[in-house]
Amino acid sequence: MKKGLFTLALAAIGLAACDNFEASSNGALDGYWQMTHVDTLATGRSADMTDRMIFWAVQSELIELSDRHEGEPFDEHYPSIFYHFERMQNTLILLGDPKPRVNNRVKSDSDIANDNECEFYGLSSRGDTLNILQLENKKMTLQTKALRMYFRKF
Repeated sequence: MKKGLFTLALAAIGLAACDNFEASSNGALDGYWQMTHVDTLATGRSADMTDRMIFWAVQSELIELSDRHEGEPFDEHYPSIFYHFERMQNTLILLGDPKPRVNNRVKSDSDIANDNECEFYGLSSRGDTLNILQLENKKMTLQTKALRMYFRKF
């Protein structure tokens, strides 16, 4: 009898916790995206980014940009960056306030010091606006003033 009451109490707590869950309104944008290639708009050049292992993880109102490659052939590993964002129809606005944060679990997370820290991930500034050109069938295409970035969803 006690075991049944304990199980019932756990189920009730679990259901109550579900009521506090806020579902994201991001739709297909939420998820784990790998950058597959980038077009430079000014020159028309394209670069395959698949081996570079750059990922954008989107959930609720946060985006984590991360460099997941390990070792060779790339010399440098870049820290992950967290952005708050807003989505307005086909526009993604990466907010500069609150400031984007560099993920450094060893020391402490810190604010982005300058725009150069964002360039590796295809962004030109701490607060950037991207046009969503495609977001369907596990494919996403984002465009800034300088770049068109292609992603596949995992």
